[in-house]
Amino acid sequence: MSERKSTNKYYPPDYDPVKAEREARKLSKRLKTMNKDTITIRLMTPFSMRCLKCNEFIPKSRKFNAKKESLPEKYLDKIRIYRFEIRCPSCNNVISFKTNPRTGDYTMDFGGVKNFSASSESEKQSSVPENETLEQTLERLEKEQEREQLEANAGPGERQAGSLDDEGKDRIELIEERLAKLQKEQEDDLALEELALQEQQKHGKLDELHEARKRMQEDQEVLDEMIADQAFEEVEQQQTEAKMQTESSELDPDQRPKPVLEAIVPKKLSLKRKKNPLGVKLKKKKTV
Repeated sequence: MSERKSTNKYYPPDYDPVKAEREARKLSKRLKTMNKDTITIRLMTPFSMRCLKCNEFIPKSRKFNAKKESLPEKYLDKIRIYRFEIRCPSCNNVISFKTNPRTGDYTMDFGGVKNFSASSESEKQSSVPENETLEQTLERLEKEQEREQLEANAGPGERQAGSLDDEGKDRIELIEERLAKLQKEQEDDLALEELALQEQQKHGKLDELHEARKRMQEDQEVLDEMIADQAFEEVEQQQTEAKMQTESSELDPDQRPKPVLEAIVPKKLSLKRKKNPLGVKLKKKKTV
């Protein structure tokens, strides 16, 4: 016999058990590492480095089990910064590096040193203009060679003097630019203060006008109320005087109304007897 409560499951036509297993594993990993600050991941080193404890060279793209940690600081208050910690394969020293969103690269935190820094090459490449022709490159290289020869032939004193002159000129120009900026800022501040004072004065005058108008309106309302009260009182007095005059002229002293006590005196009520209450018919005697 079949079971009373059988478990029936629906499998759609596009169901793939392999994909379902993969998704379930991914979900389990996410649930395990959801509320943790540090996560263990598998990564490849983004650059070559050297351990400071044992001087072991770690090449680029070597695989490690690392700890990933999100730092509280953020770049531009939006982009997160992550720190990665790995262990040196020879001395088991902790090497840490973190992301740098400003340059789009990584920076060493502690435990190791980069073998190659891209700052020197980037500076050299920035000095080279784009879309440079062969003639321009040859001229630039010749000028660089001449400068190198002059520097090699010149003594240390001459080099220092030339560098000092250039630095002095640059410094003077910078100081002049800063002074001009400061003067402009001071002038702008003064102009802003004057505008603020003018606006305050305008607002003060407007407030005074509004207050004066309010006071005038209140005084006018009080006067109107007093005039209305006086007018109502005069009208009432006139009406009462007119009533008194009419009453005194129409009524004589004899025709004054009697007091209320006379009206309240009870009167004798005449009871009516009912005729033939029993309904008996009586015959009348005939008179001869």
